Amino acid sequence: MDVFPWFGYYSTYKDGVSYCLAAEGSYLVSDPECILSFDMDNEVFEKLALPSNMEMSGFSLLDFMNGNLSLVLCPDEDMEKCFDIWVMTQHGVKESWVKQVSIGPLSGVERPVAFSKNGGLFLAIKKGQLVLYDAPTKQLRNLPLLGYAYPSQVIKYEESLWLANCIVILLPQLT
Repeated sequence: MDVFPWFGYYSTYKDGVSYCLAAEGSYLVSDPECILSFDMDNEVFEKLALPSNMEMSGFSLLDFMNGNLSLVLCPDEDMEKCFDIWVMTQHGVKESWVKQVSIGPLSGVERPVAFSKNGGLFLAIKKGQLVLYDAPTKQLRNLPLLGYAYPSQVIKYEESLWLANCIVILLPQLT
């Protein structure tokens, strides 16, 4: 294949598989049509359907929440942000997408950044800081950052014997 006919954005990675929101054609296409995954071990692409009854406008996040592929959507561009969290409960089954929760309105939030390991949602706020939203308690917790004050991403890791060559942002231990 000389030209790969898909444009991908908002990507995530888990267990040797890379996932991204994708649209056929070029980057000029406004809304994603599917989730495209690539299994690094088997070198196989898979096209996963998006929920059919979901509005795909505004900022979105593709990530894993509690082990399931999840989407966070911010349907409008207002100052008071609302977020819808969708979860794919069975891998590859379009009908298994469930709208888990709607969050908000939240004032001062720019965009979702990532899920925490306990299902909380990291959010970038307008002051160039990061907060953690806890859905059960509906509480925001400010997270002090060391280093660069405008977080563009949260990098997840699992402890291993492999030594990383660099550290981008240091966060205090989150429980």
